[in-house]
Amino acid sequence: MRASCQKRIGWIAAVLLCAAMAFPTHSNAKIVDRIVAFVNAEALTQGDLQGLIRDHAQLLQAFQRLSPSEAQRAAEEQSEAHLEELIATSLLVQEARRQEQENPQYQIAQTTLDDFIRAFRMERQLTDDADFALALRQRNQTQEAFRREMMRTLRIRELLTRELIPRLNVTDKDAAAYYEANKEAFASKNEARRALREKRFLEERETYIARLRQKAFVKVLIQF
Repeated sequence: MRASCQKRIGWIAAVLLCAAMAFPTHSNAKIVDRIVAFVNAEALTQGDLQGLIRDHAQLLQAFQRLSPSEAQRAAEEQSEAHLEELIATSLLVQEARRQEQENPQYQIAQTTLDDFIRAFRMERQLTDDADFALALRQRNQTQEAFRREMMRTLRIRELLTRELIPRLNVTDKDAAAYYEANKEAFASKNEARRALREKRFLEERETYIARLRQKAFVKVLIQF
């Protein structure tokens, strides 16, 4: 049961990161770091990987009440999955940029980014500038680095909205059938509909990333 729950939290962490539901993880510090993978011309580093592992450990502490050492160990056990998520994120950002170059209407205005950041801060009760500055310092980020990461996140959200959301239609018949097959898991058909839509989103996202990967150069440089 715990393993199943950890796997689900791992998926949640991945989706949250890509949908801007977690604080951006990249540090502002530019240091010599071990390269763990290439995605086309982008190098992914050990620092990037450790940042995702750290965020997963924090989720495990919050939702499963694990001790810091237990959470860290459990998160590290999924290091390979976390690297795959970093690769997926890189593929999505690169595709979003490609589409923006080909279709200027997809380019994200700074005012849109400002609104996105404002909503992010409100949701996390960081509207006070002093609190926000403290949060950035705790994650070793500058305002500029934070904006860059939020732009990456927003690009991914807009890309997935364009590419996946139109294919996520769940009919009344679909929802009813899913509810009947999983009555013990849902309190209502509406809840079942939301869960089915989330399930299809994850499936469509995985398929979409696989297509992007087939067209890309991806080389992993570490073994697990």
